[in-house]
Amino acid sequence: MRKPTRNTPLAARAVAVTVSAAALLTTALTGVAAAGADPDHGHGRGERVLELETHPTSHFQTPPGTSRAGTLIGGVGGLTRFVDGGEEDYGFDRWQCLYLEVTADNARRVMQCDATLDTPDGEITLQGAWTELGGPPPESRDAVTGGTGAYEGATGYAVYTLLNPEDPANARYHISVHLDAARKP
Repeated sequence: MRKPTRNTPLAARAVAVTVSAAALLTTALTGVAAAGADPDHGHGRGERVLELETHPTSHFQTPPGTSRAGTLIGGVGGLTRFVDGGEEDYGFDRWQCLYLEVTADNARRVMQCDATLDTPDGEITLQGAWTELGGPPPESRDAVTGGTGAYEGATGYAVYTLLNPEDPANARYHISVHLDAARKP
């Protein structure tokens, strides 16, 4: 299990990338290595799957204070890629989410999020809506909406799995990025 080297508070990503947010990327970041994960395995569906983990390093919220509709949150974190039972630094996760709906008691928050996975091989862009019910969702999916470099024209989806539900202010996620075979770099 890998521990992040820096851990600056990151609002619970009301998950996207990607977010004190659950409505967007209900996905996410840190420490459990996907044993034996190969970036080119496709789970039998003719796709390429990247196994990543996010490590939050910075976060913002505008306006500051209690989240409400119209609040924008975002952040940056490091990425780790898991390959053949090992791991390597693999760029950064940059994300932002806009709260669209927040109940008066803050128990339900809906947001629209986008994220960019900035890797040495190019960028992968993600987008999705996240719904948070009392905290970040345990799992969320975003659409792969494009990319650059080796990921130019990428399509597919990403599954975010929350790794530390006990610490929503520093949400970390495991991200499985499923890239369609037609666009395999």
